[in-house]
Amino acid sequence: MYEDTAPADVWGPKWRFKALRPVWRTAEEGRPNDDASSTILVEPLGGLLLRDTVIRADLDRLRAYDIHDGGIEGGGGAADARWTWSTPGRNVVAKVSWDVDAGLAYVLHHDDSRSDGDRPRVTAVDLAEGTRVSAHAYYGDLPPDAAFRALRDSAPTTALSGRHVVSVTDAHVESVDVRDRRRIWRTSLRVDADAEYAWIISVDPLIVVTRERGTRGRRRLLVFDEQGKVTASPALPSRYERVEQPATVVNGVLIATVDPDYSPSVQDEDGQTEKPDWIGGIDLSTGTTLWRRSFDALRGRCLVPYRGRLLVLHKFGTRVTVLDPRNGRVAARRRLHGYGPGTLCAADDRFAVITHRTYSTPIRVFQWH
Repeated sequence: MYEDTAPADVWGPKWRFKALRPVWRTAEEGRPNDDASSTILVEPLGGLLLRDTVIRADLDRLRAYDIHDGGIEGGGGAADARWTWSTPGRNVVAKVSWDVDAGLAYVLHHDDSRSDGDRPRVTAVDLAEGTRVSAHAYYGDLPPDAAFRALRDSAPTTALSGRHVVSVTDAHVESVDVRDRRRIWRTSLRVDADAEYAWIISVDPLIVVTRERGTRGRRRLLVFDEQGKVTASPALPSRYERVEQPATVVNGVLIATVDPDYSPSVQDEDGQTEKPDWIGGIDLSTGTTLWRRSFDALRGRCLVPYRGRLLVLHKFGTRVTVLDPRNGRVAARRRLHGYGPGTLCAADDRFAVITHRTYSTPIRVFQWH
């Protein structure tokens, strides 16, 4: 009913059923034999699309590719990386934040092979050359499982952006400057009620989800400004059992993974029964759920703001749907050639899908028209 309502100069022709073909893509790379990649994750940890460059973050490295050179659509085989930055020793990447204005990527990494734990480090990587600009240990407040949760979990307690590293415990939130390790602020979480546990759902703007103590404790959103002051603390509807990553903020609306108690089971194409994945738009000032929508197989970083709208990568990386963040209405739909869930990123009139490197097309770059 509401399909393709966006202006044509934004979303291009109304190709509702015709699949988009990649304008550039890489071929399957195979699994490296080095020890650092022996336990590589199923999906990439992130990615960035610039005008002529696509950068992917894996468990042990960042790699940049020139879109106009090589690639299958450029007449070659697997494109050669323009540069590669690898983590030191047996370190693994926990999080990557891209600071495009300064031309840097900030990488939070740690050695997960040490039984006594390892303090994470933050390394700044130059996005033009792939060289290390600076590196330092992170001395913010860290729960014992912070590094593990930041890497694996959908409710992380440590996150970073191009501005700061944030850690949360059940008592307070702390912001540390990503460049010089200076503490920016520290704020108690005890705003309306004691928090039993808390996690970060968005880092810029900073939004923390807490669970109040007690059997009837409700989940609550805490919205922080740049000085660490809580500007809003709405309670979430009790019918949601979870509000988790993947999540993003578009035009003042938090769009996050939710789990309504009435979520029905469906059958996929092979007759297997599974529950759909639900996302919801939540007003940050009131906690009111503005809309809900279900998708098949949301995986990885699949929710991305773009030109005031929300891009959703779903159906195992074969569909992109554009939503209005205020009401959840569909503005456009595209089918995509290729397969593989993972990271969605967008820039200018292009978007990229970055999947596991052993898929037939681990990086696919598309144009809207």
